[in-house]
Amino acid sequence: MPIPKIIIFTALQSEAKAVGTVAKGKATQLYTIGIGAGALPRDLPPARCIIMAGLAGALDPSLRIGDVILDSDSPLGSLRRGKLHTTEQPVLTPGDKARLFGETGASAVEMENATVRDLASSLAVPFIGIRAISDTAQDAIDPDILRWIDKTGSPRIGRIAASLIARPGLLRDARRLARDSKLALRSLGLAVAEVVRELDASRP
Repeated sequence: MPIPKIIIFTALQSEAKAVGTVAKGKATQLYTIGIGAGALPRDLPPARCIIMAGLAGALDPSLRIGDVILDSDSPLGSLRRGKLHTTEQPVLTPGDKARLFGETGASAVEMENATVRDLASSLAVPFIGIRAISDTAQDAIDPDILRWIDKTGSPRIGRIAASLIARPGLLRDARRLARDSKLALRSLGLAVAEVVRELDASRP
């Protein structure tokens, strides 16, 4: 009988790369499921835990770039616990983030956790959400920049070129977002490694 694995989902290829080292062992299996979990597999190997790992936008004004939020019923390691709110569309402006924070009390916003949690629940498998903050509650993100990547995070070269020709000022914003995402991805990789180590240590 196959040994149950720790299943790790990420939406983007960059997130998968960030957690790839820890996800290479026999005890883990990694899937990239796209923004909004559109490529979520239904045929999974036996799992003892499902982790959704990725970036998120802060709703809580106290959160900073690279902070990590753990959405779990069990405390794990040194990670800060908090509520994550799943939306179908990106939340891009400080005003919208403040409104959503007031309505939900969630620490951060993302686009996959609820779907993956439902899958874990249907399989009667524990779920852990791990999110690293890539934009703060005070940051605005231009929607044009988000159109530069496809559902898995691969660049759309033609769209990038057209956007920069029409709006050269976007390059400054894109560089800031890339810098902040790089810091958040590093935090994400470290956090996933910490959680996997603790799960392995607690295994009977």
